[in-house]
Formats: sequence, C-alpha cells, structure tokens
Amino acid sequence: MSSILVALMDVQIAYAQDKSGEITYGTEAFLTSSDSLKTLQKSGSYRVVKVIDSLTFLLDNNDIVRLSGLDIPGRHLEDSPDYVHKAFEALRHDFEGQAVLLYQPPIAGRLGGPAPLVQSGRKNSKNKAHHTNRMGHRLGHIVRAKDQLWAQGVLLGRGYARLRTTRGHSQPILKLRHAQNVAIHHGYGLWGASDDNKERGNKEGYRILSPEMAGEYLHSYQIIEGKIASISSVRNVIYLNFGANWREDFTVSIPANLRQDVQNFLRSDPLQWQGKYLRVHGWIEDYNGPYVKIDHPERLELVDRNGDNQREKKKDLVQ
Repeated sequence: MSSILVALMDVQIAYAQDKSGEITYGTEAFLTSSDSLKTLQKSGSYRVVKVIDSLTFLLDNNDIVRLSGLDIPGRHLEDSPDYVHKAFEALRHDFEGQAVLLYQPPIAGRLGGPAPLVQSGRKNSKNKAHHTNRMGHRLGHIVRAKDQLWAQGVLLGRGYARLRTTRGHSQPILKLRHAQNVAIHHGYGLWGASDDNKERGNKEGYRILSPEMAGEYLHSYQIIEGKIASISSVRNVIYLNFGANWREDFTVSIPANLRQDVQNFLRSDPLQWQGKYLRVHGWIEDYNGPYVKIDHPERLELVDRNGDNQREKKKDLVQ
C-alpha cells in the first residue's frame, strides 16, 4: 500500500451527496490523531467559549487561538465570499462550546529563528511557550476532544480555506495537503465554480495555475505547477526556470541558506530536477517575469505525473 493511500486513510474523509448535489458532512468528516500531528506539541485541554471568526477561537482561559497553516481569500472584505461565511458557521456548529485539544508548533529552529513567546494561563497547558502572531494570538491546531474532529481538516476539505504555510511554523504538511486536495479534486468551496464565484468574475474558482498563467496573477499568493525547463545556480542560489526565456517566463528561486533544507525535506537534490514537475506555493512577484522566492521547504512539492508522488496524486491537479 502506498504512503499516499495510508495518509488518505488517516485523514478519514467521509462525505455524502444529497439529491440536490450539495455536499453534506457528518460530524466524523475530518478526524485526526496525536500520531498524525506528531510534528506538533500538545499544549493543553480547553473549552471553546466562542468562535470569533472563520479562523479564530476564544478559549475558556481567555486565550485567543488562530488556526495555523490556513488562508481564506477575501475574508476581510466587507462583502466577503460565501465560503467565508460557511467557514464561520461550520466552526461554530462543530466547535463552539466543545472541549478541545490545542496542538502547536514547537519553538522554531534555525529556519524560523527565535519564536514569540506566550504564557498560557491554564494549569494543564504546562505553562509552555509557543508561537503567537503579531496580535498575540496563539497559533495552532484545534481538535475536538470527544471524537478527534480536526478544525483545519474541516475547513480545507470543504474548500472553505486553502493551505498557506509560514516560515518557522512546523505543520503536519502531508495531512494538510491531502485534506485540501479533496476539495480541489471535487471543486468544493473556493475551488469550485459556485454562483458566488461567478458573480465576482471568478468563473472557475481558485485553481492550481500553470506556469504560463502565473503572469496574470502578479502580487498574489497562488499555487503553480509545471515542468522545470532548466536550472541554474548563481552565487549558490538555485533558479528553477519553467520556460525557454528565463527573463520572461516563470521562475522559482531557492536561496543559498535553504538549499540543504529543501534537499532534506524532499529527499532530492534541486539541481537534478530538470524535466521534473514541481508544485509551488508562494507569492508571485514581478522580477524578470513572474517569480516566486522560496523561504521555507514546505512551499515545494515534487509531482510524479506517472503515479503517486511524495505528496500528491496527479488527479488532484485542477487544469
């Protein structure tokens, strides 16, 4: 059995389809386990007093927790997309008033540098310091205690959020990607051609872009997948070129200080990637054409178009 299938089984995604074709979910839709979150630290048991918004919880010790590893495009807009409201309602339905476990990234290593510290007021949190954001909110994963329902899995798998890792914040990356790929493959939520998306001019929802499309999405966070045409190394910085003209076509750079980390994470030397397919998560800049600079290895995925790869399946690519 492949590692991909094992990981998919671990996510335990269960969904049903009613007569209208609308996807409905039971309370056991996205389960997790302490083993599958082993890259994180369990920091305590709490009760959710209130779901503040589509990514934020108030706990019974007055700590505010922001779900890490997620991004909901348009959630700050006054006229926010329909999936933003659905995310909020899903969290309220599944987690408000419930006993939960909080898992957080360990204190950052050399990639992330010193991490901000926060002291939890709850006794059973063991008073450990963990990551916070600039607002002082704790960053982590929320899991419902009674049945291991996982908040990140609920939002990613329903297409109410998309994956967005950050430098220095360890994440259960395989589990997050598989939950998201269910929504991508089936066109759920922000990945689908909903009436709300059509009204906003986004007829096909969000998508995984081809390198040729990257230039249309400058100055935004996107997922791009394509075949690496050539590779160069300048002053120990690796440049992955996705077209014949590196001055105009899509390019990804791997800084010198990340070369070894990327190689260790993907178990492959980036200088040997010519002709391989790569999926890139990142902010598209305008620098000799569309350009993404990688700041942590989790932003990269090697894709095997002939079968299962280390992270995804070919069928999860939205054309």
